[in-house]
Formats: sequence, structure tokens, C-alpha cells
Amino acid sequence: MVQVRDSQLAHTWLSPLHHVLSATLGEHGSRTEPGVRARRILVVDDEPSIVDAVTTALRYGGFDECEATTGREALAAVRAETPDLIVLDVMLPDVDGL
Repeated sequence: MVQVRDSQLAHTWLSPLHHVLSATLGEHGSRTEPGVRARRILVVDDEPSIVDAVTTALRYGGFDECEATTGREALAAVRAETPDLIVLDVMLPDVDGL
């Protein structure tokens, strides 16, 4: 499992991701203001190292993240967590991401 601990490494992951997320969710998506919840992003991938790296970068950027490792878990998380955005692997073992 990949652990992203170095802030510079997390920034390397976050920088391109932050640009995409800002364009999708708006500039205030990642920083929490009083009375405003952080944007919630669901990360779905069957590779734990990918989930770990992406969710670490999102947490570092101030996003509220949740994760799933199967298509069925992702469907349940969508119902329970109501994410603002989903980062989705399209080749999941049980239900494809399409």
C-alpha cells in the first residue's frame, strides 16, 4: 500500500487534481468556510494503493472524501454519502464503472 506522507509528494498529486476539482466544483470546493461543509468526493477503485494515494491528496487539499473498492460499495456510498463528485475506476470487478 502506498502511503503519501510527504507534503511535497501530496502537493504533486493534488496540484493537477485540484485544478480539475476547482473547475468542476468551483474555487471554494476544498476550503471549508464557517457554516459550509467541504465538498465530498467519493473515490472508487479496486486497487487499495490508488484509493489511498487519491484520498490522501484530497484530505491534504481540504476535501471531505469517502471511498469504495467495489461497484456495490460505490452505489451504497452514493446513497449514504451524497457525494458532490465521484472519481471512478471504470473496470471494477463486480459492477463496471460505466
